[in-house]
Amino acid sequence: MSQAPPTTEVDEPTPPRWLWAVLAAWVAIWLLTLGFRGLYDPDEGRLIVLPTYRGKQGNPMLWDREFFPEIMDVSGDSGARFLVGQHIEAVAEVEMAEDAVLRDFDTTESLSTLPQRLRPEGVG
Repeated sequence: MSQAPPTTEVDEPTPPRWLWAVLAAWVAIWLLTLGFRGLYDPDEGRLIVLPTYRGKQGNPMLWDREFFPEIMDVSGDSGARFLVGQHIEAVAEVEMAEDAVLRDFDTTESLSTLPQRLRPEGVG
């Protein structure tokens, strides 16, 4: 009977609390996109649902899996926005009443723009 190989304990850094808040916010937003699902209709060619506010592209966009390979090739901080222009015939725009879809919470600075009651602990 062989012995198990020796193990080494690795001290991994804990992600900052604000990062978990961002993740939670994106999950909440993703759940809201489920409300857009009625606009998503592959039979009519509407494969991308794009929330807008006063004509400006918002987040999150709902994409059909057909576009996943292209999205996986995207690099940089622009996300898949430029792909919208390449597939405009597949876009269903949804005008939103609030500007929340224009916010991008991927930095501590952007989280500090939230009302105090919504900010994660430790974000000024």
